[in-house]
Amino acid sequence: EAAGDGKADQVKVSFSPRSCELRIHAEKLDWVLDLNPLYYEIAPDECKFRVSQSKRITLTLKKKEAYTWLKLLKPDA
Repeated sequence: EAAGDGKADQVKVSFSPRSCELRIHAEKLDWVLDLNPLYYEIAPDECKFRVSQSKRITLTLKKKEAYTWLKLLKPDA
């Protein structure tokens, strides 16, 4: 619900080669999904997000190379 329609800057997403951060700004607090570090690299310029009318947020990550990802996040060393 805090995401609204996604057109008034409530939802911000930043993509980098090894991470993705989704931030939803609400009146009293922010929700954050931090995917860092990703197991493999993504192509940030080809990644996108959308907010549907039912307030569902969809993140689409484009792989840099066509590996099969067995895990989304790389474990800490």
